[in-house]
Amino acid sequence: MPVPDSGIPREWVEAAREAIKDNAKPSANAARVWELSGGILVCGECGCRMVAHTTFHKQGGATYHYYRCANKGHMSDDDLAEALAELDETRATAERELKSIRGRKAALEEL
Repeated sequence: MPVPDSGIPREWVEAAREAIKDNAKPSANAARVWELSGGILVCGECGCRMVAHTTFHKQGGATYHYYRCANKGHMSDDDLAEALAELDETRATAERELKSIRGRKAALEEL
């Protein structure tokens, strides 16, 4: 977009535009070349977007890449323990239902 009386010669502006035309936005997470951000992933707890995060462990030199809620710290340890307990309960209920369905299916197949 031209700027009137910018004091910069048009040739310089065009040369600068040409020089950066193929530049790509670098990953927000250092050397990683991909990430699923941009609002695609959202936190199941609070609905905030998930962001790429990297941790470096001094012992062993391991690097871990993962996604976390942008609203980090929104769950207390008690809330997390409660959510995990609910998950275990839901999983157990699902397993019971699946067993029941398989039993009914087997009974129908015998008819």
